[in-house]
Amino acid sequence: MMLNRISSYIKVWDRRRIKVLLWTIALGSAFVGSNLFFDNNSVQAEQASVSTKQVPVRLDGVLQSFDPPAVMIDEVTLVPFRPVFEQLGAVVSFDASTQTVTAVKDDKRIQLTIGSAIGKIGDQSWPLPTKAQLIDGTTMVPLRFISEALLANVEWDMRTASVSITSFEHLSPLKAKVNQIIGQIITPTMTNFQKIYAIHKYVVNHVTYDYVNYYKGTVPLLSYSAEGALLGGLAVCDGYTKAMSVLLDKVEIENIRVMGTVRAGEHSWNMVQLNGQYYHIDATWNDSDNNIRNKHELSQGVDTSLDYLETYNPTKDLGYKYFLVSSERLEGHTFPTSAYPKTSHSFDGVFSEAIPFGETADDIYVRALFRNGGEFSYGALKGIAKIDKNGERSYPFSNSDVEVSRFLTPIIFDDHLYYGVGDIIDNVFPVSLSIHRISLNSGEDTPFLDKVFDLKVSGKYMFYTAEVKEANDRGFITRNSHLRRILSNGEQDTLIAENIGSFLLHGNFIYYTKKGDSSSSNKTLHRVSLEGKDDTLLATGADIDHIDGYSEGILSIQVQKYIHLRNE
Repeated sequence: MMLNRISSYIKVWDRRRIKVLLWTIALGSAFVGSNLFFDNNSVQAEQASVSTKQVPVRLDGVLQSFDPPAVMIDEVTLVPFRPVFEQLGAVVSFDASTQTVTAVKDDKRIQLTIGSAIGKIGDQSWPLPTKAQLIDGTTMVPLRFISEALLANVEWDMRTASVSITSFEHLSPLKAKVNQIIGQIITPTMTNFQKIYAIHKYVVNHVTYDYVNYYKGTVPLLSYSAEGALLGGLAVCDGYTKAMSVLLDKVEIENIRVMGTVRAGEHSWNMVQLNGQYYHIDATWNDSDNNIRNKHELSQGVDTSLDYLETYNPTKDLGYKYFLVSSERLEGHTFPTSAYPKTSHSFDGVFSEAIPFGETADDIYVRALFRNGGEFSYGALKGIAKIDKNGERSYPFSNSDVEVSRFLTPIIFDDHLYYGVGDIIDNVFPVSLSIHRISLNSGEDTPFLDKVFDLKVSGKYMFYTAEVKEANDRGFITRNSHLRRILSNGEQDTLIAENIGSFLLHGNFIYYTKKGDSSSSNKTLHRVSLEGKDDTLLATGADIDHIDGYSEGILSIQVQKYIHLRNE
């Protein structure tokens, strides 16, 4: 049965490649302005265009009578700005002095200037395939821009040689969600590498493995689907794979669903094509939710005493061990390699042996497994690497002889990266950490703070807990932690609260637990402003352990190993 499923999929993939090839031969490079938000058949859609030809347009199934009509010019479909945007629910205005048209829908603002090839969606500049222009006194804009601006779908009907626009409100729930996601995470200047990176990151961070049903053997069909993953946020491997596929299809990146096995049983993941080469991506195994891989193997009676480094990944969900890897580096996976394209080794060792913890618009910063002159290798977490988001290079960014702590989430803030250098007991529990500060511009690495347990940022301030050794009333030395606030340049170091346990930043407040005077087991729960004012007691009790999180107006705290929810 497994082989039949694989064979069936390969046939579907082969038919897709043949279809694309035939259209490429027949239509050449027509319709360069294809829509970023097209469905799978939309790449062929605008390739059937003929220059200066009038194009019928259907909006939500209704044939439109535009004056002037939509036309094809230089292989790009242009439509009248005002009627299309108004029928899609936007309010349109025109500033004659600047020759700028503006459309506003909900909280989104879209602007185009006649004669310009750059539009604006909110604050984001958006390159156009051709300039906005006047035709018979009407502002005409590329059809592609409309879908990008208002998350509509545009499809080409080859039978009638017409364009069909489906408004966001009339899309199926899955298509609407896909358009919404792409609108949030993809920008027009992204390379294909950056698109793949952003889609993988979204899926891993927004989908949780349906482990409860997996363990019980009661996984519903929904968890095998893209709908389950993207609409419900819950899926097994096939749901992760299909979610990746529909998002990759949307940005026109060729991808294949791979069917194989792992020790826990049948498994699926993705192959993607990048720069003419194929790579594997397993979003399921890159998701460290609930330490999934270990739980899978525990259910199979496999020894998991050697835990994965992803367990300590401060980004919680996100790992890259199975991101853009070759078949040879796809550890723990078995599949019929001859039935799938040969893969490239270009990214082997770039992501698979490093743990990401932060990023800027252009770079990804990882804690690297350095050994042998700065090359990536298995071993201690030593040093920090910076990986270009075009995926073209990786190199040491800080002193590779310094062991980077796994117990402090590094922070990118104010053009610097802050990370912890560890004092660790048996590689398990942190004692206290030195904080280093690296300039993202020069790479200069300097010590910043000493004896720190935690570090967080809110607004212009950094907040940290510092170790303080004090003598108690019986003369014994105790280790306490004080909460302090500091600017990123090291100035205005201010005490906020003494003898605290854990703290959390949310909105304009700091929530923290405070140890009792005589016993570390006696704690109170407090709220104080970021400025250190108006300290308010929220709860008290010997069983308060630590703050777990804050969501939708509810603060959750750990109470003697159990979660307790408290309405603020």
